[in-house]
Amino acid sequence: MLRRIGIVCLAALASLTAAISAWAIGPEKPGWHPPELVLGGGAGNPALHQGADRILAYDHYGRPGVAVGCLSYTYYARRVPGYGWGGGYAVVVSSLFARSPSLAFDRHELPVVGCGGEEVYIARLDADNVWHDDKVYNEPSYSCSVAVDLYGRMAMAWHDPDPTIRKVLLAYDRNDDGAFDEFGEIQTVNWPLTGQYVSLAFDGDNRPMLAYQDADSEDLMFAVQGAGTVWLNICVDGAGSQGWKPSLAVNPMTGYPAIAYAGDGGGSLRYAEWDGHEWQITTLPNPRDNGILGVSLAFDPADGNPAIAYHEGDPLSGDPAPDWNFGLLAFTWRHDETWENQVVAWEGDTGLHPSVAFNDYGPGWAGIAYLDSLGNVWYVEDPPVVPEPATLALLAAGAVAVAAGRRRGDRRRS
Repeated sequence: MLRRIGIVCLAALASLTAAISAWAIGPEKPGWHPPELVLGGGAGNPALHQGADRILAYDHYGRPGVAVGCLSYTYYARRVPGYGWGGGYAVVVSSLFARSPSLAFDRHELPVVGCGGEEVYIARLDADNVWHDDKVYNEPSYSCSVAVDLYGRMAMAWHDPDPTIRKVLLAYDRNDDGAFDEFGEIQTVNWPLTGQYVSLAFDGDNRPMLAYQDADSEDLMFAVQGAGTVWLNICVDGAGSQGWKPSLAVNPMTGYPAIAYAGDGGGSLRYAEWDGHEWQITTLPNPRDNGILGVSLAFDPADGNPAIAYHEGDPLSGDPAPDWNFGLLAFTWRHDETWENQVVAWEGDTGLHPSVAFNDYGPGWAGIAYLDSLGNVWYVEDPPVVPEPATLALLAAGAVAVAAGRRRGDRRRS
């Protein structure tokens, strides 16, 4: 009898473990924890986050980090378990503004931070906790995106807004020496085409890919590097005033790229997904009928479904609306063939320049970093439900019961 009770308890433990390890956002709305203040005092300047891509990232231990644009420097914040958020300067620029921050972690679990402004910088934290920054471009840029390839080598894409140039560039540390001084490590992606709002990722074949908006036509563009240094630039959505604030990510289940972006000049939220043959474009529900001002895409590692955090601005109608119904952080995700939608934060004018990521080194929960209009930086997450202490005690008792039953059986046989 004791063994039978133990087996039932262990079966429950196995079921619980499987449920947690395969935890994914489904039809139920995420249960977001209260927002955590990452950086207060208005230190984060919302205007400096225009063109920022992925300010939130997780290391391989599941610890979140956030990059913040703060006037003449880019700030890096890290959450220390049990103590909260702390950080310091990652990049101190020689000019007035450090704009468009972006963050990734390399294969050593060390942060890589990029930023634009009057020059373009990329910085890396070494094992001795010292930042080393590298000025990779001497001209202005107001949009940049950092990523690491499948081998953990850092790369950054940005655009040059000079109206006579407006090209997209890529710096890629192919020889992994922490610098970009070798021939071919800084490349032009799309000249003489024009570009702005850049998002960078690597596919399963370790090819760099970019999503950007054509600055002249306002079309959504996609670029992928083929053999050698050849870049293929493709128009994804040319339906007029598309491609605003694109966010590029790779579906972990298919290996294909997808892009979330604001369409119709910010009047709609769109999702484009490559199916191996062509781009499938979906206009997502906009239940509150507000303008779309910032978009961030990530994939749930548990089931490969896309999830998008975005900022809703003023009502498209121009009519007055309750304070809680606009100027907010929203979240939408696909479950089966249905797109669910949820308001995450709404107090004050909040949800600016959101960045969503999944902690895919544990159960796989989602987190979002964002700013409010006062320049405070926030982080919110949706961790899986932790079993109640009584449940854990029952499971532990089951393990003890099975062990005791085995010892009794051994004594009977001896």
